[in-house]
Amino acid sequence: MVGLSKDRGVSSIGIGCVRWLSIAFLITALLRTSWFRKATGYKSMSPKDWGFSILLGLFMFGPSHILFSVAMGLTSEVEGTVLLSTAPLWTSIFSFFILQERITGRLAFAIGLSFVGAYVVAVGFQFPS
Repeated sequence: MVGLSKDRGVSSIGIGCVRWLSIAFLITALLRTSWFRKATGYKSMSPKDWGFSILLGLFMFGPSHILFSVAMGLTSEVEGTVLLSTAPLWTSIFSFFILQERITGRLAFAIGLSFVGAYVVAVGFQFPS
């Protein structure tokens, strides 16, 4: 989708703004309905938490999505698929180094199995050429 949009002349910033603003407006509209708030068990946030949420979106999540869109425009679909499918794996590995989270044997096995799966999807059951 990013590649098609870029081929049609839409910038990465435009893609990020349209996508995430659309989702924000949709969620805002849903939260204004009582049936959605009741169905999801929504509890209103304090104004301070709303401010933190907006700041996180503007300065962390938004720019990271724009960088992701730019990166996907510079790679092939296969590379993008591999990067996207292995993102949770890299997050778990970086959490070990940055947050000092403990990796159990079960988690290490899951990470290894996920990397093998991503390799098979990207390369197949062969050595890379």
